[in-house]
Formats: sequence, C-alpha cells, structure tokens
Amino acid sequence: MRTHAPPCPPGWRLLAARSPLARARGLIGRAGLPGQVGLWLPVRSVHTVGMRFPIDLVWLSGAGDVLRIDEGIGRGRLRTCLRAGGGVVELEAGRGRALAGAIHRTPGSPPRTT
Repeated sequence: MRTHAPPCPPGWRLLAARSPLARARGLIGRAGLPGQVGLWLPVRSVHTVGMRFPIDLVWLSGAGDVLRIDEGIGRGRLRTCLRAGGGVVELEAGRGRALAGAIHRTPGSPPRTT
C-alpha cells in the first residue's frame, strides 16, 4: 500500500489522511469540499456512514494508475477495491472524472485508465 499521497495534478489540491483517526473520519462531518479538492486515503475500502453529501471515489494502483471511478456514492454505503494499492481519493460527487482526467495529464503519470 502506498504510504504517501500521489502527485497532485495542476489545479487540484489533495489533502492526505495518514493517521488511523484521519482515515477513519475521512470526510464525515464536513458540509462539502471546495472546488478541485480531494481527500487521499491509503486504504482499499471506504464507508459513507455519517456523510452529509454524496461522493465520487477515484481508486489508484500503487503506480498511480486510475483503476476505477465510483460516482455519486450516497450515505450509508461501503465500497472496496482490492487492487487499489495506491489508495483512493474522495471528492464531492461529480468531480471524479475530472480528477481522473487530470491525473493522466500530469507529467510522470500513467497514460491510461486500466
């Protein structure tokens, strides 16, 4: 499992949830996220219990490839991606595809979605 956040695409800001408490909390309790901001977690499963807004999930391989995008995940759900050695980025719903596209345009990032 990757232990550091992936390279941040231009125009985006990725917050990192590194501690066990930060990972458990995720975006719970927040009213939303501004613009092009996401929360990166070094995990393979995400729950949305207690979420106030739907989210998109961008799952990453250990090499930084976008493996999958889960869109519009509502509260009280659980999503898992066992191949996500690079963790996952949580974003407000509707922003996952934009981040995935930006990741592929970042120098040093992989050229395709697998």
